Amino acid sequence: MSRDFSASGLSPELFAWIAAQLGAEVAACERISGGASRLSCSLDLDPPARVREAFLRVDSGSGPLAGTIFTLQREVAVMSALAGSQVRVPRIFGFNAPHSAVLMEKVKGTANFFSVTDAGQAAALQDDLLRQLALLHQVPVDTRAVFGDAAPDTVRETLREDVRFWGELYRQHVAHPEPVLTYALDWLHRAALGGDRPPVLIHGDIGPGNFLFEGTTVTALIDWELTHAGHPLEDLACIIARTLGVPFGDLRRHIGTYGELSGRAVDPAELDYCVVLVLTRWCIAMSMGLAKTSVTLEVAILVKFLQVNLFALVKIMARLSGARLPAPPEGVVTPSAMTSLYDHTAAVLDAQIKPAVTEPYLKSRIDGLNGLLSYLRNVADYGSDRLREEELAALRSVLGNHVASTQEGRVALPSALRDATAAQRATILQWLLERSALQHVLMKPMLGPMYERELDYHTGTRQ
Repeated sequence: MSRDFSASGLSPELFAWIAAQLGAEVAACERISGGASRLSCSLDLDPPARVREAFLRVDSGSGPLAGTIFTLQREVAVMSALAGSQVRVPRIFGFNAPHSAVLMEKVKGTANFFSVTDAGQAAALQDDLLRQLALLHQVPVDTRAVFGDAAPDTVRETLREDVRFWGELYRQHVAHPEPVLTYALDWLHRAALGGDRPPVLIHGDIGPGNFLFEGTTVTALIDWELTHAGHPLEDLACIIARTLGVPFGDLRRHIGTYGELSGRAVDPAELDYCVVLVLTRWCIAMSMGLAKTSVTLEVAILVKFLQVNLFALVKIMARLSGARLPAPPEGVVTPSAMTSLYDHTAAVLDAQIKPAVTEPYLKSRIDGLNGLLSYLRNVADYGSDRLREEELAALRSVLGNHVASTQEGRVALPSALRDATAAQRATILQWLLERSALQHVLMKPMLGPMYERELDYHTGTRQ
């Protein structure tokens, strides 16, 4: 008997394809919250299906990287190439190109690292994840067969092409450039790494939330959306960067452990470069998503993760250049006549609407909306016109008084950076630090525990 899964947003034809692949109809379909990109569903199957449970991943076309080379088919190609290796990935049951959906094994375990409260278990899991990454980077995969004949032969050329590629995506898809990303792309170009060794297979987004575990064992690496060929330290940089969202132990120990497992000591300068690259890449992807918002997109998740990553990015570049970090601005938000209206809207969502909603996915969306409201309230209280005027004044101090608007200044910033002296770049960086610090304060209620997190992987992570 066919069930009604219209609330899932998936078509009956897709459910019919799943039934054909697995030999029985879907009995239950639960959307999984948390991802800001692709739709994920946990499936239960009727007997006599070949499996009782499965996992469905669908590209709705509204995700940050929809329409780029980072397709669901690319994920499937990499996971299929890893089948039979020591790298633990879900088994693929089928790929449906017309619906851009992949049906795969539902691997035992959870992705919720917050659930781990025992220090011994946490350390064992962290080591097992690093072991999986070392194995991944040693898999003899023909990267040109997976990613195309144009894939570069060396790490040096791969990184240069990656910076060029992400810069082009940024220029094509983000109409309102973010000055921190403009500066970061210029920094990555200037600080380009050398190296003639071949690139390795990279997950591209690994860390807490993107692996499943049971006990002290990693059961699968998941969410391969950003997989590519690259520098092996990129995945270590991902683990470091993702601790902005979920603390993940002693980063110094992880760096040493990965070096031992990979058989190659971690070069601090190369790791710094990879951390800047990873944060820049993620921020560009999130900016692309926010440039084409839709009701299916997890906008609240993108907004807060974009801020914590941008702030971490500019502070790392400041540390590497010896720039002074500004103190957090205090007393910048004064309640206005609009404050009570924002607070009333948030209270209605939380006290009346949320209790009436039964689906966990939709409850999480309500929490996200409340977070957005708290940020918008603070922006309104600070003054959106004031924010624009302050940015325009800063851009004019760098580019000249002929700049008529913040948009004009942001568009002109890349060429100004290319021709800037070291002193001029230092002035721009100091402004970006102060601007990012203010945004962090305005978003403080929305960020929650993430507000205090820092990336300091040379001396440990302050949580």
